[in-house]
Amino acid sequence: MASNVARIASRVDKHARSISQRTNLAACGTHHMNTSSGLTRVTLLYMPGQTNIWLRFGHPLYERHLEPMRKQLYFRADALFGRVHWESNDYGTTCWRLQVLRTVHVGAMASRIAGVEPGAEIILDVSGHYKVHCVFALIDAIEAQRIDPADVSPSYWRTVHNRLAVHQEPPLYDGRTHVAFLTRRSLQS
Repeated sequence: MASNVARIASRVDKHARSISQRTNLAACGTHHMNTSSGLTRVTLLYMPGQTNIWLRFGHPLYERHLEPMRKQLYFRADALFGRVHWESNDYGTTCWRLQVLRTVHVGAMASRIAGVEPGAEIILDVSGHYKVHCVFALIDAIEAQRIDPADVSPSYWRTVHNRLAVHQEPPLYDGRTHVAFLTRRSLQS
């Protein structure tokens, strides 16, 4: 049994290193964003049965296909997007995570996130089957109202994050809340 666990751990470490080398993923942490273009690059990856990192919502300026399984998306500052990370091995799902991220301006503080260069502000971060699917349901409900999830108030996503963290049901986002957010944003501009 112990040798099986050691062998599986070795395979997982080897797989993680190979993904990191192929996609040039950054380490976790917080740093000052320093890029001349001011764009944030998000790397997406699809390896059937092993890894799938995809965009749930968001509007990149453009995308670059590197190889059949990997592409990069480029976002302007203050763009909001939802990124899903799923991984599996021979025994089932090992990682199921959804993050709502906001790109930052040049020189602003940003969290380092694997596959997001140079970094972004983490608005919502949930992991596990139940929490991820709960957020999927909220996104579907928002889209059913013809509201783009990328235009939803970051405060709402933070509230969802906090409610799920303490095992409470998150609130629904409705048209009135969205109009109030858009009005406040236009007055601040």
